[in-house]
Amino acid sequence: MADDLFPFIRATFQRWRKEYKDLQDRDQDVVLAVGDLHIENFGTWFDSRGQLVWGINDFDEACELPFTNDLVRIATSILLAAEFKEADVSQQGIFGALMAGYTKGIRQGRAPIYLDDQDEHELVPLVRAARSSVEKFWETRLRE
Repeated sequence: MADDLFPFIRATFQRWRKEYKDLQDRDQDVVLAVGDLHIENFGTWFDSRGQLVWGINDFDEACELPFTNDLVRIATSILLAAEFKEADVSQQGIFGALMAGYTKGIRQGRAPIYLDDQDEHELVPLVRAARSSVEKFWETRLRE
């Protein structure tokens, strides 16, 4: 964590919350928030119906906060990750993409993304490759 701000933000939600006391004391616009939302809290899993989905997969810091907390945390995380990886992206581009995705998600009222229904989704090839690796991993483990 001491090496860079990106790993630091991933591990310090309680400090974030303590430093920003106004997040705790608001009684308006409060929702059950993810809290510690950052880019590494997104991934794939199979739901209870066996459908492959992509979305937020870590809710261990969920708490009542203004909805803006999650937006500020994810925006901060994306900026720090881009800097950490030396990505050639602008802040305006990051914020524009984030808000476009957020707005689309709110309008559709549907999250997570069900990948089994969307062969054309850009995540599908990556997930299919990962799925076969997982199946091989467990086949090997179960034979041991």
